Amino acid sequence: MVKRERIQYLNKLIRREETLQIGLPFSVQNELDKSLDDWRYKFSGHLNETIKVFESSYSSIHWYIIKPTNEFVDFTITKEPSHKINLLKESYRLKIPHHFIELDLEFEENNTNQIQWIDTIEDEETLNLSRKEYHNIENPSTKMKQLVVREQMIQLLKEIWEVYKLPATTIKIKHKRVHFVDSSPGIVEKAILEIMSKVLLETPDQIKAAIENKFKSIPYYFTTMNYNSIDVYERNPNSKFKADKLIYTNEYQDPTSRYVGRISSNENKFKQIKEALLINREKKSAIMMAPQYKDALVFRDNKENIEAIFHLCFDTNNIQNEKRIIMETNEIQMKKLNQVLKSSR
Repeated sequence: MVKRERIQYLNKLIRREETLQIGLPFSVQNELDKSLDDWRYKFSGHLNETIKVFESSYSSIHWYIIKPTNEFVDFTITKEPSHKINLLKESYRLKIPHHFIELDLEFEENNTNQIQWIDTIEDEETLNLSRKEYHNIENPSTKMKQLVVREQMIQLLKEIWEVYKLPATTIKIKHKRVHFVDSSPGIVEKAILEIMSKVLLETPDQIKAAIENKFKSIPYYFTTMNYNSIDVYERNPNSKFKADKLIYTNEYQDPTSRYVGRISSNENKFKQIKEALLINREKKSAIMMAPQYKDALVFRDNKENIEAIFHLCFDTNNIQNEKRIIMETNEIQMKKLNQVLKSSR
């Protein structure tokens, strides 16, 4: 199953007043040099594979870096197609406050064994910028948002193509218009699912369930995660239960939760947690009541990026991941995991 990669994208606004207040010089070159350090810390991708743009004024510098998809080798058709493309062209429009996207896609089966991707003229212009230098361009926020949405589309379409075993196709982006604020990943996903529901003659919910089914599998996570440590959180026993999550992917920690500690990959507890989660038994966990998540495991890579979050309810043998998907568990597995976590506190 194709792994949905993290989109490698950074942006930062640096204000002159804030820089001067802490006694640092304010110049375009200094701040852009810092931005490269930020990228190196966050990602391991080579900077020559990225597009780097900025806009500056007397009062601020705003920069953006993104690593766009250029090769589609993992979009190769390796299995005999089992579905056909039922429509050659489809559009989607959503224009309400805080939810805006316009998207026109064309599909045409080709004689290769790969997906061929044809970008809009606007995206091509940005993609063709030299990767070896920074570019001072107009409206960089809009142009980079277009590329972020492009990456979201590619990731989702890859998964749909694999799940439904679709034939080799040329996908042409005829029109794509988004807003920096109003085109969240959820809106982009909605647009793609609505379009593909007409192409596949299935409902958007059916398609979404098909591509998310892999996220129910704990072994899938351990196959695809690049994790280096596990952070343990628990619900504060002295606080009243409120939110359904202890910590979110944006690093927001619910006030009713508290950080217990970190377990590094060289500790025995790390191995015990993995062994407990991978216990293979009949996937059956009777839920007799609504789960209340009192524990959480946050898997992080060596750059502190979150790879996965497992919210745990031992009363109902329930694990919910960061995508709000209930995972496949069993009683023996949850009992062993509970024992490991209790012994670490």
